[in-house]
Amino acid sequence: MELVYQMMIFVFGMAFGVPIVGWVYRTWIAKVIETLTDQASAARQRATDRVSEAGRRVTSNRVSGRFK
Repeated sequence: MELVYQMMIFVFGMAFGVPIVGWVYRTWIAKVIETLTDQASAARQRATDRVSEAGRRVTSNRVSGRFK
């Protein structure tokens, strides 16, 4: 008899739990992941820009004769 209750809980959990979890994922989790991905991409771009600018400054200083 205990197995019947376990099976009922499993079936109801699958029938009602999976759609709820899918809705939560689409509503909140996917948006958070997308936002974090965009922020990481922007941070990566800023870091690349800063490194490129630093490289240009070093090259410019070497060409101008400030640093040898």
